Amino acid sequence: IKKNNYYGSLSWKGTDHYTAELSEIPYHVDVQVGDTIVTSGYSAIFPEGILLGVISSYNIEESNFYQIEVELSVDYKNLVNVNVIRNLLRDEQTDLEKTETND
Repeated sequence: IKKNNYYGSLSWKGTDHYTAELSEIPYHVDVQVGDTIVTSGYSAIFPEGILLGVISSYNIEESNFYQIEVELSVDYKNLVNVNVIRNLLRDEQTDLEKTETND
């Protein structure tokens, strides 16, 4: 969530190409409809700050985490052209992340 730097897992359930589900956000985090969802950059796959969508609805699950529905910023059903970005430092980043977890 861009406004407060919280991150979770965004997954597509395969039923509606306009929405995805954001999970693993604790209920104490300030979440509002319309909040912007962007990539965190905490992986070697996606760069930081790519717009994914906005929160369209949310509720609290029994496990004290939000169940958040995200309206995706791209109509993936009608996507024609994409750019593939190669991370030239991916191997180095992965090695550093492994070293950090082994410390």
